[in-house]
Amino acid sequence: MLGLLRLLGDILTSLPQLVLWAIESAVNALVAGVAAAAAALLALLPSMPDAPALGTPEWLQWLNWVYPLGTAVTAATGLLSLYVALLVLRIALRWVKAL
Repeated sequence: MLGLLRLLGDILTSLPQLVLWAIESAVNALVAGVAAAAAALLALLPSMPDAPALGTPEWLQWLNWVYPLGTAVTAATGLLSLYVALLVLRIALRWVKAL
C-alpha cells in the first residue's frame, strides 16, 4: 500500500515536468512544421538569374586616367595600417614602462 502511495506521489511530483516537456515538444514540432512549409514554398519559386554586369561609367574611366584611384586607395590603406601599428606599439611600450 505504501509503495502505491509512493508511486502516486512520484507521479504527482513529476507532473509539472511532464507538462513542460509536452509543451516544449509541441512548440518544437510547430517550428519544424513551419520550417518544412517554408522550405516547400521556397522550392516552388524559380531560380533567380545573376545580376547583369555593370560597366564602368565613362567619367570614372577619365577620372582614373587623370588621378589613379586604385593607387590612391592602396597608398591610403598602407598609411592607415602603419598608423594602427604605431598605436599598437605605443600601447605595448606604455605597458612595458608601467612594469
